[in-house]
Amino acid sequence: MSVNQGQDQPYLAALTVCVLVAAAVRPWLDADLVPASPSIGQLLAHGLLLQDLLGYEALSTGVWYVAIDFQLFALALTLIGLPALLAPSADQARRPGEAARRRRLAVLLVLGVAVASLALFNRDAELDDTAFYFFGAYGLGMLVFWIGRATRASTWQSAVALLLLVGTGALALEWRSRIATALVTALLIAVAQRRQWLSPPRWPLAAVALQRLGRMSYSLFLIHFPVLLAVNAAVVRLGPHAPWVDGLGMLATFGLSIAAAALLYRWVETRPASWRTVAALFAGLLISGIVVSH
Repeated sequence: MSVNQGQDQPYLAALTVCVLVAAAVRPWLDADLVPASPSIGQLLAHGLLLQDLLGYEALSTGVWYVAIDFQLFALALTLIGLPALLAPSADQARRPGEAARRRRLAVLLVLGVAVASLALFNRDAELDDTAFYFFGAYGLGMLVFWIGRATRASTWQSAVALLLLVGTGALALEWRSRIATALVTALLIAVAQRRQWLSPPRWPLAAVALQRLGRMSYSLFLIHFPVLLAVNAAVVRLGPHAPWVDGLGMLATFGLSIAAAALLYRWVETRPASWRTVAALFAGLLISGIVVSH
């Protein structure tokens, strides 16, 4: 079962919740804050993660990221699998050193596309709906993972130097704060991996809480917007009120978002992924959108 099938399930479930909540709170909140009633084309585009490419307004905040992440995953998977496709025969696969050669070729392909993204694609704003625009930063993350697996100090040092050269070269062509942030983050992770700063035993108390929150961070990312809409509508319904009510609303949004994320993670994200479940959730999104639009 593919990773993205598992990601599709909470995405479709959270999007359905957002469509329903948006319809419920639309009478009390400004139109600029609430997504408009969805069309069937808009629902289909969101279900297929094509909304930005097709020019549809987002039904929830952050869904552009999910769509781009799907493209990035597909592109990365293609680059990693391409060496095996170029030499598919079983005899070639059994040759001494063939597996290592394929791994090196996959790394070179990722590096090459990342460099092309940093130098060309990321400098063209018209490509920001495609994976090629973002693959520079995404590729840096993949490369850092591989750098962290280096056993020789000389290999690690050379790889970090190459990473620094690629990043600074891209910034020399054109300064981009997001790329600079990605580069600094990649270098910090490379050092932290090497020095084992990220090992859980070093953070015995914080690690448990962070790991639990980290596991359901995707669900939290997906579900926080409908929770925000619902709490805002409840606060608005109170009429004129003191600032402390807004403060309580913020705290309520935070707590309810965590609770909703825990439910989405427990009952949807961690459930075994299947095409039947994805199809059912997709149908639920379409039906919900059609119902609230009439």
